[in-house]
Amino acid sequence: MLLRLDLWLFTLINQKLTALWADQFFLFVSRDAVVFVPVLALFIWLALFQERRGRILLILLILTATATDMTAYRIWKPTFQRLRPCHEPAVKAEMRQLVKCGGKYGMPSNHASNFWGAAILLVLFYRRWWLLWGGFAALIAYSRVYIGKHYPADVIVGAFYGALIALLIYYLWVSIRSRLEKQEKFWLSIRRSA
Repeated sequence: MLLRLDLWLFTLINQKLTALWADQFFLFVSRDAVVFVPVLALFIWLALFQERRGRILLILLILTATATDMTAYRIWKPTFQRLRPCHEPAVKAEMRQLVKCGGKYGMPSNHASNFWGAAILLVLFYRRWWLLWGGFAALIAYSRVYIGKHYPADVIVGAFYGALIALLIYYLWVSIRSRLEKQEKFWLSIRRSA
């Protein structure tokens, strides 16, 4: 039942809710260079203009992206062994494949894991811009289905996985920071020492 729903949603997004302008837009969004320009700009902004808070967030972002990317690729994809739509002959015959297929397995989506993990951390540090962070992560996740790289369940599982890893890393940092603040070692604190 869930697999049929997933296939139905994939067909809806990849084949029915389409337009020429949307093809161009999602192809543009899916280019690594295009996606990583805002990421690089964010990293520069955090490192140079946000003082200690930004640098700590930058470290947490790097840890989260490394954790989600490595584990999704090396552990979860081989464990789930869920073929990408473009590697399933029955699906491939009907789908619109706008980009090269990619690796054999798609569950969970690394892009969704990475960007939702980052979005969660960004919301925890800069709440007022939650719509920007969440909107960007949702756009990346949706684009993966639209261009034919992933099923919707791949990006949904990836988003939840990225969020979980981000929360674990965040609360680990909070725990370490609290202990250091009690010992008056403020190097991991976002509060200024007296």
